[in-house]
Amino acid sequence: MTRRAGRPWRRQVEACHLTYGTVCHLCRHGGADSADHLLAVEFGGTNDLANLRPAHHKACPVCGLRCNAVRGSRPLTPELLATFRRSEPVDGRAFFSQAAAGHPAPSVRPSPERPRKNLSDLEGRRS
Repeated sequence: MTRRAGRPWRRQVEACHLTYGTVCHLCRHGGADSADHLLAVEFGGTNDLANLRPAHHKACPVCGLRCNAVRGSRPLTPELLATFRRSEPVDGRAFFSQAAAGHPAPSVRPSPERPRKNLSDLEGRRS
């Protein structure tokens, strides 16, 4: 199971909540409504129950963070977990800037400019 949508994924999320409860493993507040991969699929993690933990997909009722989205696929480090485990409500944008401060910016190469295709060029090919 590689896709994280539909009935099979929902069953995995339910199994995760039955096994580990509904306390978010990132902020440690209740009401987790999704599952987070301990090792991101992008880095070789699987959808096995052993690699899933409860997390907030919607905003946490206590701290207001969408924990799973804010974490993204970053590795779990003590520093990252410490930024999640605050007791006061946090503005999501400010939190993300703070959490990303210790991480280098991703290297993104600008995409080369591509010439736009003219619709008349495409019509000529069909004929």
